[in-house]
Formats: sequence, C-alpha cells, structure tokens
Amino acid sequence: MATHGGDDASAGTPLSVSVEADKTEILLSPVARQDDE
Repeated sequence: MATHGGDDASAGTPLSVSVEADKTEILLSPVARQDDE
C-alpha cells in the first residue's frame, strides 16, 4: 500500500501548494502586502 505513494503525495501536496501560493500572492500582490502594514 505504501508503495503506491498516494497518501505520501497527498500529505506533501498541501504544504507545497501553501508555500507556492504564499510566494505567488506576494509576487502578484506586493502592494496589497504593503497596504496591510
């Protein structure tokens, strides 16, 4: 079962997506980030 890697990939996906989304948000909305400060 562990060989399938489905559970492993699922567990690592949210982390990667979260980090990528955070970086993308800062790159796409640098003004919004400054506005929050």
